[in-house]
Amino acid sequence: MKNLLATKRRPPTKYKITDSSDHLAADSFRGTGNIMKPFFVHTNLPHTATTRKTKIYLFKQVIFQTYINFALQKETKMMKKGNALLIALIAAAGSTFAQGTWAVDKSHSKVGFAVRHMGISEVDGKFNDFDGSVVSKAEDFNGAEVTFTAKTASIDTDNEKRDGHLKSPDFFEAEKFPEISFKGTLVKDGGQYKLKGDFTMHGVTKKVDFDVTYGGTMDTGKGQKAGFKLTGKIDRKDFGLTWANKSPGGELVVSDTVEIVAKIEADKKA
Repeated sequence: MKNLLATKRRPPTKYKITDSSDHLAADSFRGTGNIMKPFFVHTNLPHTATTRKTKIYLFKQVIFQTYINFALQKETKMMKKGNALLIALIAAAGSTFAQGTWAVDKSHSKVGFAVRHMGISEVDGKFNDFDGSVVSKAEDFNGAEVTFTAKTASIDTDNEKRDGHLKSPDFFEAEKFPEISFKGTLVKDGGQYKLKGDFTMHGVTKKVDFDVTYGGTMDTGKGQKAGFKLTGKIDRKDFGLTWANKSPGGELVVSDTVEIVAKIEADKKA
């Protein structure tokens, strides 16, 4: 009994690979970056615990963990590539869809105006010769630079005598001041658009604001188009158009307030 008690307890032995299946498993582990090493090669389990079932269980655990890590790494890489592609597509769509220069399509646009006549009705007219451009860096045209010109001699109220009077020194003085012009910026505020800038008529320049309705853009198959409607009012006297004859009842023959309505269709050029 003494001899038995005196026998020292044998310390736990480290697991050693003993058969061909173990060597196969070890080779597999080496291919996965030795991730099995903490579980198998350096396991401090007692020799009696290192049964074949234990080895198979540990092998499956490592394979499963390896698969999970690989799948997560692959998914992360795919997500990064997908996000980069999405950002690139959005940027490309914005640049090709709206960014660039847009020119007024005269055949599908109209620049008109209306004034009260004799205080009881309205007379409207238009300019037949006009041009304009929009330069935008944003898809929704926010911050776009807008320029516009109209030839005063092209005024048309569907009455030749009246048109001649409007071109005379009583009004536009078309020979001396051949153009009406505007230069400004389209601003979006809370879903509403305003066109703000310098309006020049009869040699006088004033700051003006116009309300703008943005109709949207579309691809016709032959090119891109954008639509806008502009409305606003100016006082003609502010620009030196002071002719002020009155009717027998005291009403102005032509009101001081001029309502401007422009319906614009623009083609993308660059």
